[in-house]
Amino acid sequence: MSGGEEIPDHLVRCNLSLVDDRHTLEPDLEEEELAAIGYVTAQWAHLEHAILASTFVLSSKNGVALPKDATNLSFEKRLDAWRITIERFVTDEKEKARLLKLVSKAANLSASRHKLAHGLWAWEYSDPATLKAFSFRPKVDFEAHFNAEGIRQLGKNRRTQFCALLPWREDGCLEIDGRAFASERRYLRS
Repeated sequence: MSGGEEIPDHLVRCNLSLVDDRHTLEPDLEEEELAAIGYVTAQWAHLEHAILASTFVLSSKNGVALPKDATNLSFEKRLDAWRITIERFVTDEKEKARLLKLVSKAANLSASRHKLAHGLWAWEYSDPATLKAFSFRPKVDFEAHFNAEGIRQLGKNRRTQFCALLPWREDGCLEIDGRAFASERRYLRS
């Protein structure tokens, strides 16, 4: 920070240990709100891996190396590598349109995901059901309002995108390189 800026107030929960120095600071959020944030974070990780897997499969099926940016730290660069790979190698126009629509949806959700994953969390004094994620870091400052249901819905949108990328079999399993994978724990328990 260059100086002169004010750091906004926000509430945190401070847990002081009576037996050792393991004190904790955590956002003043309810369990269901924290679970919703974790749900979206986990869904996004799966989406990112599905994008990498799709880029890898398209590249390897066409005998070319994985694009350099497919493993870049920047999500935007990885998404662009996937888009370029789709445009280059997917010949079925309907499938190409479907995949490019997923690229667009992921790009549109990226800003919300960034705010959700990297923001400091608080709730509005005037409406405690309204959560806000914010950052006062220079060049990336933001404030976004959420509620637990809206966050869960964001996760469901990502789950839908993730699922649309994967090669599902009729029995509910995934097939990758000729091997079947159970898609849910319940298949492994029966």
